[in-house]
Amino acid sequence: MAVCTHFNISIEELRGKDRRMALVTARRCLAYLLVHEAGLCATEAGRIMGRDRSTVEHHVAVVESARGKGGSGAGADKHMATHLRCVRSEAKWLTQQARIKREMRAIDPVAIAGVRALSLSGKMAFA
Repeated sequence: MAVCTHFNISIEELRGKDRRMALVTARRCLAYLLVHEAGLCATEAGRIMGRDRSTVEHHVAVVESARGKGGSGAGADKHMATHLRCVRSEAKWLTQQARIKREMRAIDPVAIAGVRALSLSGKMAFA
């Protein structure tokens, strides 16, 4: 999960009850992305996060406030825009890697074995 990778936390920590600021910021970021990027309602996002709908709505409101006011306000993370940009980038990279893995699995395994055998025998011609 891109949020866990960016904040260097586990899924258990993200879904847990710990209120350390780094974890709260990660949860806020995830809530915002689930609602605004994935298009989920607060109830669906809350189910994924292990949180109540109202908590998700609060997280989204805090992120919107932090982005709109340039990071001022109570509990606002001044770096939220950077966090969101990095998580989006990480998610895009993870999606591309998953697509590549799916495409590689779809290639005929017999053909792959033949290419490996040729390359090991030294008969592989490179253009």
